[in-house]
Amino acid sequence: MGGEFVNKRDLIVLTELVQHPDLKSAELEKSFDLTRRQLSYSVKNINSQLLNNHLPLISRTSIGTFVIPREVKTFFIDHPQSRTSGYVYHDAEQRRSLIVLLILTSSKILSLAHILNLVNASKTTVANDLKNIRSVLGEKNLVLAYTRQLGYFIRGEELSQRILINQAVSDLLQYLDGRILIARLADLNIERLIHFVHQVESKVGVSYSDDAFNYLVYVSLMHITRNRSQRVSNPKYFFNQIADTCEFQIIRDILDPNWVFDQSDVEWLSIIFLSANTIKGDFSLSDIAILKATQEMIANFEKQTLLEIHDKLDFEKRLLAHLRPAVYRVKYKLHLNEIGISQVMPNDPQHKVLASAIRKSILPLEELTGRPFPDEEIDLIAFYFGGDLVQPSDAVPIKQRAAVVCTNGVIAAKLMFENLISLFPEISFLSATSAREFESFSNDYDLVFTTVPLNTDAKQYIIQPVMSSNSALQLRYQVLNDLGIHDTTITVDKILRLARKYTQILDIEGLETDLKKMFSGQRSLRENIELLPNLSEYIHPNLIQVANEDLTWDQAVRMATQPLIDKDIVTEKYLQVILSNTASTKNYSFLGSQMAIPHTTPENGVLKDAFGFLVLRKPTIFPNGQQISVIAPIAIKNTTKHLRAIEQLAALGTDRQAMTQIVSAKDPQVVTNLIQASIKRGEGK
Repeated sequence: MGGEFVNKRDLIVLTELVQHPDLKSAELEKSFDLTRRQLSYSVKNINSQLLNNHLPLISRTSIGTFVIPREVKTFFIDHPQSRTSGYVYHDAEQRRSLIVLLILTSSKILSLAHILNLVNASKTTVANDLKNIRSVLGEKNLVLAYTRQLGYFIRGEELSQRILINQAVSDLLQYLDGRILIARLADLNIERLIHFVHQVESKVGVSYSDDAFNYLVYVSLMHITRNRSQRVSNPKYFFNQIADTCEFQIIRDILDPNWVFDQSDVEWLSIIFLSANTIKGDFSLSDIAILKATQEMIANFEKQTLLEIHDKLDFEKRLLAHLRPAVYRVKYKLHLNEIGISQVMPNDPQHKVLASAIRKSILPLEELTGRPFPDEEIDLIAFYFGGDLVQPSDAVPIKQRAAVVCTNGVIAAKLMFENLISLFPEISFLSATSAREFESFSNDYDLVFTTVPLNTDAKQYIIQPVMSSNSALQLRYQVLNDLGIHDTTITVDKILRLARKYTQILDIEGLETDLKKMFSGQRSLRENIELLPNLSEYIHPNLIQVANEDLTWDQAVRMATQPLIDKDIVTEKYLQVILSNTASTKNYSFLGSQMAIPHTTPENGVLKDAFGFLVLRKPTIFPNGQQISVIAPIAIKNTTKHLRAIEQLAALGTDRQAMTQIVSAKDPQVVTNLIQASIKRGEGK
């Protein structure tokens, strides 16, 4: 049985039902802030997975309680991985989007094995996914085909396939790991794409919204990857459509010539930029027709609402920055990224009246595009219209753009990136990158969070790869004050002065910490990792070794990795790759001062998840000069569920007392006990 249970929300619902089967639907909805529809959807997802694991289904009684079959409870208790893998589970929609992108952009001859490896699911699950994909493609006049010579491919108009890429990227970006998954499908460095989008933004003279900027990076990456895949059957799929726009001329001039092979490729990238949501933008001569239609629309709106708009020229210019992308989206039938307007104002009477007035006034723009504006575009225009009537769009704050630089290897970098996104929702984090790549493109960022000092004009914060809760709080407190987002210092100091004046405070430091947390709006860093496996599920006693002899660094790495090879966790290729990586004096795969964590990506011979653990009673010197006493080769097949274990391993590696005890241990059992004790101490904090 697979042992995987749906996404995080569904996993929490299932856990609660197993532990408290007498809970009623209304109580669950209230506890987890779910609507009735969301709860029903979660139960449906859970039952789908139970069915895949050949287990009986959960049912609901007439009084609103749930019936949890005994077999489900037993399975849930006996298979701890079913309780901890929810964070990395790819739901059906995410799998389908991934598969579609793979087929549309890969230069390989794709077999079923490639797809299975991508989504990490069973053959039965993938077969159902392919069946559903065929159905969806049929609605778009596209066909999913397979031949032995060509593998899997999609047959149909190139333009329809390009629009499908837009949709798949947009859907995947709704997931926490969406950017990582998309980037893996490409052979280009994401930093180059961030720089490219930043260049276009600067040269065109617009400011894209945060969501639009990220979308442009990843959708451009996928279209360029398709250009290079040799899957394009009709190179003239979008020819001489928008060659008169400034976006086309700018993109044509700054594009890497290896990214495009026909004018259509340049025009298609240009239309994606033209249709992206902007916060502000400059007027262009090519926009005269749109400006004229906008002026007519505003005149119609004034007649409809009996409102008189003051400083109309300035209002028209601001509104044009929002309407211009909408015109291109509607004209070329491009997907509107989810903007959440229906969630922001689902029952707002003022918004409904405004939207109704826009619908009655928008004929000039519809005549320009030759198509009716769909409801979601009307909602978006009404949203901007309302905002611009109240205050200028220039007053809308633009988030600072940040990079994360970590020299401790890809796993630590990923952990930093996830934690910082959670810690700072006010900042737009674009990438986790190397110091070399960052310094090549540092002008594309306002901020950088880094483990080493960098040569950059961007504001930089030097941090540890893994931070304690207090360290994270202090960092958030400092950054928000530096950016002027929250003046928490004054607020907290005022409250403490008043509290001292009128009350007796038993724990002044604790009160100050809690006040800072409250006013800074800090999210709990534990939210994303509390359900993940801990370190004990990766470091097994039979993978722990103690070496008393003198060993060179490469002998020690081989010895640490051998149990992983013997148990078919990694292949010989894995060993050769980590030896090659470690031989570089610029290798930084370390935790603390005594622990090395050699590792590589799954395609380099990782078959299963596990960590080796070799204790050297006599330390060895690594090529970068670091003296190492513990080597923990890390094998990660499922590349997002290990974050909690890495955090615990980092805590162990930086605990001087624990490391001294481990290095002094005489046998693997003592080491096992010390690791378990460290895990318990960490969980007790």
